[in-house]
Amino acid sequence: MGCGSYAELAVKPNMASSPKVVMSFLLEMSKMVQAKSTEELNLLTKFKREKCGHSGGDLRPWDEAYYTTMMKSSVYKLDSSVVASYFSLSNCIEGLKVLVKSLFGVTCHRIPLAPGESWDPQVLKLCLHHPEE
Repeated sequence: MGCGSYAELAVKPNMASSPKVVMSFLLEMSKMVQAKSTEELNLLTKFKREKCGHSGGDLRPWDEAYYTTMMKSSVYKLDSSVVASYFSLSNCIEGLKVLVKSLFGVTCHRIPLAPGESWDPQVLKLCLHHPEE
């Protein structure tokens, strides 16, 4: 296929010219968010210990979503079920359409599924179109 690795093949049709460019970008982004992510993780760990005492131990990956929701609810007086009511699937899709149009000049529309293409009748198929491609 003319590529030295799967990584080279995977980035070929994308903006990144090589796997090295991708890795460089990811490392740079990691450096930029490291301090803030560490701060947030420490806050979440502290919150868990306050709720569970020392018996709660360290924050585990499977704890993060649960304690993040609890902390938002407690600290910010935020009820996730109320917030979720503003994010129906149709509202999210409409927002996505606006976003991809404004960022990339891409239009998005729903197209019918072919027979047997989905495991559930509620699955939606969206088509993205760029006028120059």
